[in-house]
Amino acid sequence: MDARDYFPKREPGRIYHPVRARQLNSFTGLKFGTITPTDLDGLIDYHNERFAFLELKLRDAPVSDAQATAIIRVVDAIEVAKKRAAFFVAEHCEDDPTVDVPADRCLIRAIYTHQMWHQPPAEMTLRAGLDRFLGFGPPLELTFVSTTTARPSIVRAPSADEIFR
Repeated sequence: MDARDYFPKREPGRIYHPVRARQLNSFTGLKFGTITPTDLDGLIDYHNERFAFLELKLRDAPVSDAQATAIIRVVDAIEVAKKRAAFFVAEHCEDDPTVDVPADRCLIRAIYTHQMWHQPPAEMTLRAGLDRFLGFGPPLELTFVSTTTARPSIVRAPSADEIFR
């Protein structure tokens, strides 16, 4: 029996139970030494060839070092298997937590792929970056960000000038 037989047919990307989606999962009981599970806002498995990991943050909110390290390790492992993988960190400006954030319009803060952090072209939306990463447009032209500046721009709260200039 195929795994799809266990799940009803649904419209992809639609949230069917928004109230339930707002419920927090507590991982406090899943601690292994100093390691606990990390969350991820989105994952795209495109035909088992390209994998995009998505993390959305409120403007200036940091990605924790532990979360970044975990996802970077997964991206690197996938690339060893000769598949394309990228970790997209994008941000939004919606301060009201009761208002939904349209992920497609979030601006990309940084992209990790090929064992390096990169800056996207200025003011690139997550939708535009994913379209290009998945092959629906010209390839992404990324600017390498040195290791000394890449991590701080992800882990601490960067300014718009640091992200997009």
